Amino acid sequence: MKHNPAFDGLRAIAIIAVMLFHSRAPYVSGGFLGVDVFFVISGFLITHSLLIEADSTGTVDVIRFYKRRLARLMPAMTLMLMAYVIFAPLSGR
Repeated sequence: MKHNPAFDGLRAIAIIAVMLFHSRAPYVSGGFLGVDVFFVISGFLITHSLLIEADSTGTVDVIRFYKRRLARLMPAMTLMLMAYVIFAPLSGR
């Protein structure tokens, strides 16, 4: 399956919905829906890539899968944690 920008757009909308919900923006009460949409799309894409690997090789290399996921997620997670450490004390909560 080729890269489909529509999935990126849907995930971006889901993330924005969650962020607006947590920032207590007026008229935004569906943060939970954003989480559901994000995980459904992510689960579909991950399952699709694992099925392609299983079809082409006859097996799924779970260690390789988790190494790829870690390499993909770690930069964003590190940036988010750094932002939290910097900005959380400034929020006064």
